[in-house]
Formats: sequence, C-alpha cells, structure tokens
Amino acid sequence: MVLRDRGVEFEIVLVENGSSDGTLQLARLLSAQIAQLRIIDLDVADYGAALAAGFAAARGDIVVSFDVDYYDLAFFDVSVPLVRSGQASIVLASKRAPGAQDRRPVLRRVLTTVFATIVRTALHLHVRDAHGMKAIDKRAITSLATACVMRGSLFDVELVVRATRAQLALVELPATVIERRPPRTSVLTRSVEAFSACSSCTSCSK
Repeated sequence: MVLRDRGVEFEIVLVENGSSDGTLQLARLLSAQIAQLRIIDLDVADYGAALAAGFAAARGDIVVSFDVDYYDLAFFDVSVPLVRSGQASIVLASKRAPGAQDRRPVLRRVLTTVFATIVRTALHLHVRDAHGMKAIDKRAITSLATACVMRGSLFDVELVVRATRAQLALVELPATVIERRPPRTSVLTRSVEAFSACSSCTSCSK
C-alpha cells in the first residue's frame, strides 16, 4: 500500500453512503485484509453527511479527505507537511488556483467558475475553490466542523467559510482534474442543488 511505503502512521475511514453497486461489499472485503481500514455505512446518499461523518470518526490529528473518484497522493505529500508544520489549518486542492489544470468538459468548468465566483463574492472568501481534496488540522477545525449545518455539496464550503471567519490559515494548491467517467448526477441537478443550498445558507453569513 502506498501509504505504508511512505512510512507514516495512518488509518483509512471509508464512508459509504447510499451507493447501489457493490461498493460496500468490496469495502468489507478490503477491511478484512487491511487493519487500518474502517467503514462507516450511511443509508442516504449525501456528500456533506459523508464528509461530516468521516471527519468526526477520524482519530488522527491530520485528516486528508479524498473522494473515491478524486484523489491524488502527490497532494497528500505536499499538504500534510504544511498542516503538520502549522503553516495551514486547511490545505485546499484548487481547480482554479494559478497552475491548476481543469480538464473536465467545458460545461462543468464554466459552472464551477460561475458557482465559485458567486460563493467567493457573496461570502467574502479569499480562496478560489472550496470543494475537493483537503488536508485539515483536526484540533483546530473540530469545533467549526461540528457547528456546520449544511449538508450535500455545501458542507465543505461552509467549513471553509467558518475557518476563514475564524482567521485560520488556509493554503490553496493547484490541482489537475481529469474526468474519467461522466458524473452519476447530472450537472444541471447538481447545479440547482448547490445554488439552492447556497441561497439558504444563512449560517454562513453569521
């Protein structure tokens, strides 16, 4: 396993939330072979709820969140030392930072830009992209994560907003994003969900 090769102490918390394929069965087979793997099974598919559950369950001082289809161990190698050294409380893998390469279809790139611009302007964020891979100082962020009320695609946006308001150090690293399969939820559906949730996110403005 690549994490063992890096000589670090680690655990893997896999949050399975409402998938209808063989993900849970495969995860259970893997957990029988990998002592560091723990599984959390949620009944309802909810991205934000999965992130919140995984963060709460993690026992380490540094938590790195990857989606099953969006991960990069090069990000792990760079971001973890930044958190460990105290240079950042959250390190974000940004699709919009200088040097980033977003190779997804044009429509998805445009919608990401529009949504990120609205969120950044409305909520006075200093970062360009609040979604995606993150490395987090759990001790610094736990109380903020517990206070988050948004679920769905805006949990991590609210977490970044709260960290910004708390004047914690955030660092963005450029990410390379390649879409290897079409998203299971349509771009339109995800956009409507995100914009609707964002418009009702009164907690983020407090």
